[in-house]
Amino acid sequence: MALEETREKFEQIPNLLAVLTVAGGYEHVDRLAYSNSKGLALYYLREATRAFHAIKRSPGNLPEDVKKLIEEVNSDYLDFEIRTIQEKGNDTGKLREMLSYICSRALAKSSKYIKEK
Repeated sequence: MALEETREKFEQIPNLLAVLTVAGGYEHVDRLAYSNSKGLALYYLREATRAFHAIKRSPGNLPEDVKKLIEEVNSDYLDFEIRTIQEKGNDTGKLREMLSYICSRALAKSSKYIKEK
């Protein structure tokens, strides 16, 4: 998978991870970024999706922009992105490229919601 293809396919996972990062930390991004197998990546995506569901049900005092981002996550397209990793993540190099790209996008997106103290 060329990086150009990757750019076109992953929007929802980075958004989901960005929300989780703003809401509590980097563990979901870090775990996914350092996954060395497709099985492990899918496991961490399941964990991240589960955490996202909890935040979606009770967003608490997250910034309004982040709450809007939660609502913009398209579950059908999220499913497509997860299936893309499942189908095309057999090659370790391509898997790492996809995951690195996804996590980089998530961190870039989340950075605009982080306020300086």
